[in-house]
Amino acid sequence: MRGLDPIEERPATLAESAYQRLRDAIIARHIGPGERVTETGLAAELGISKTPVREALLRLMHVGLVQTNSERKAHVVVPSSASIRAAYELRTALEAHSARLAASRAEQADLDTIVALADASREAADSDKESFPRFDRRFHLAIVTAARNPHLEQSLRDALDLVGALRSRDVPKAEAARECASQHQAISRAIEQRAADQASDQMRTHLAHVQQLVLTAFDAQQAPAHASAGEHLALP
Repeated sequence: MRGLDPIEERPATLAESAYQRLRDAIIARHIGPGERVTETGLAAELGISKTPVREALLRLMHVGLVQTNSERKAHVVVPSSASIRAAYELRTALEAHSARLAASRAEQADLDTIVALADASREAADSDKESFPRFDRRFHLAIVTAARNPHLEQSLRDALDLVGALRSRDVPKAEAARECASQHQAISRAIEQRAADQASDQMRTHLAHVQQLVLTAFDAQQAPAHASAGEHLALP
């Protein structure tokens, strides 16, 4: 009906496949902002039982892409500057602490990986911007992996899923790869030098920059729509 082709997977992977399929459908707006979603309806579209769909929806709720209203009915989160800001505030709190821990706990192999990914993100920003998001995500995950805290790592993966989905769906044109890549290199140097406070501060500054970039782009996108609505209201 809307791009949700049936899933053909083994039971052990069904919930993960359903989560990824639904997340992609939300990003592509095949499941629109504010649209109600149900276990029964989604299970029928995906051609699987309700159990893995229930697990996928619970994860989407945990991540923040699906919410429930006062009647406990689930719907896709709607675009708003508040949802973007909240997602980045969560991400910043997790990543600033991750950078601090990584500076203290990273092994040499971790340091080598973090520095290499920072440099690779800079190369991508200069010559192959389409590959930059992949190196960007790998860089941030390498840092939290080096922090040696599996609970923190899973929380950050969820936060990255939320931020990535909101950014891809609601602010696809926000882009500042070169500035971000330069900041990656500064963060990697601080971690490599075991400067925990500096690494945390650099990460916080980096994500504040990205948050402001995305919010500015989001507000700019909303302005024409608001202006158009105002013009219609002003008609006699």
